[in-house]
Amino acid sequence: MATVADTLVVSVDDLAIGDIELLLLGVLPSGHTLGGQIATEHAPPAAAAEQSPATEQSPAAEQSPARARLALSADEVAQALARGRITLVDEELTPVASLTGVTLAEDGVVVGDLLRERVRESGAGGASRLVEGDLTTAYDVLVVVSRPPTADVRLEPAPAGSRVLLAVPDSAASTDHVPPALLARLAAGMAAHLAVDGAAVEVRFVPVRWRGASSDRALVDALARCVRASSVRVLAADPALDAGAAAWVRARAALDVATDDSPVPGLDAEVTAQLRGWRRPRPQRGVAMMFTGFSGSGKSTLARAVRDRLERDTTRTVSILDGDVVRRLLSSGLGFDRQSRILNVRRIGYVAAEVARHGGLAICAPIAPYASTRADVRGMVEAVGDFILIHVSTSLEECERRDLKGLYAAARAGRIPEFTGISDPYDVPTDADLSIDTAAVTVAEGVEQVMRYLADGGWVTLSG
Repeated sequence: MATVADTLVVSVDDLAIGDIELLLLGVLPSGHTLGGQIATEHAPPAAAAEQSPATEQSPAAEQSPARARLALSADEVAQALARGRITLVDEELTPVASLTGVTLAEDGVVVGDLLRERVRESGAGGASRLVEGDLTTAYDVLVVVSRPPTADVRLEPAPAGSRVLLAVPDSAASTDHVPPALLARLAAGMAAHLAVDGAAVEVRFVPVRWRGASSDRALVDALARCVRASSVRVLAADPALDAGAAAWVRARAALDVATDDSPVPGLDAEVTAQLRGWRRPRPQRGVAMMFTGFSGSGKSTLARAVRDRLERDTTRTVSILDGDVVRRLLSSGLGFDRQSRILNVRRIGYVAAEVARHGGLAICAPIAPYASTRADVRGMVEAVGDFILIHVSTSLEECERRDLKGLYAAARAGRIPEFTGISDPYDVPTDADLSIDTAAVTVAEGVEQVMRYLADGGWVTLSG
């Protein structure tokens, strides 16, 4: 958070960014809480929507300016009320919208008029995003494409003269982590089939953000009403939205574990070929391995030994992102408070994901004490490759006995605040792929466990 004299600047997450765009399009109801659950009772009756003339103005024009609610900390609420204005920035710190005339809606929540600051450039879609101008006339058919088409998907050609919208979510969190650009290419193939009788078929990125249960269905209904579509279909990984979801879930699982270019059951050859550009067979797929554990647990020693073994016995390209080295080179200037440690791990995750994106194998060895941050890194990596979490489970007592750098003694003496295991928590992983206690096994034995896991999973082939 940063502030200037006349506005409070708040960085909002991807879910809220999507909601800002949906409000500005007129999809969500005025008064919606950014990032919150979606109400079902806001829209006009379907019959009234169907009777609307095709040339009427878009819902966005009718509802401008929309009202939006935003949950804030107590300090942020005080500053927002004092200034009367909030500037909302995306992950690139670009102002995308403002809340003006800010008032208190309820404890911890403010409300104001939502105004666009500039067209958002971050995220997927670019010039292919759905904009207000697309809504001046109605679409006859809406297909929300949030997962690839499986072989059982059958879409009838649209009637001549009809207008069809293939809406692709612009966030990988809503596409089962399939890159939205790849999904748009697959949608373009669907468009060619739908348009054979002369229908006008458009592929557009939309700011759809799934959030579970009734909200997802309410969002689909709201989008359909906004574009005034009389026919709606959803392709999604959630069976509550798509009766054919199970076929994709099976195909996705087969694609994930594939070690060669064999056909994937449930997917057409052309779809499989395109998806393999994203999910290569495991021997060529990018991987990020994160070793997490207390300071002094043996993470770095084990990580370096695994790196040496991989370079000696496999053809994989390996990069190591060790905690102390990263601190000096990638995260210089960060402190050791909670937010700085979170940012340090996220930076490591970002670099590891880029290594994985290009087919490399990244080895990370931070303490990474917080489950939520490890989950963030997993999400970044699994959008482009595979993530393997290794818990170096050496006990706190053993790590403190070793105290290789004198850090535990300093923490006990109060000279190091917020020290993991002493004055700050460590979230023991519940999703680790391997657990290795370096007090119980040698380094060589630990390396063997890791290498065997990689070989059994198909990511490497061991010589001999």
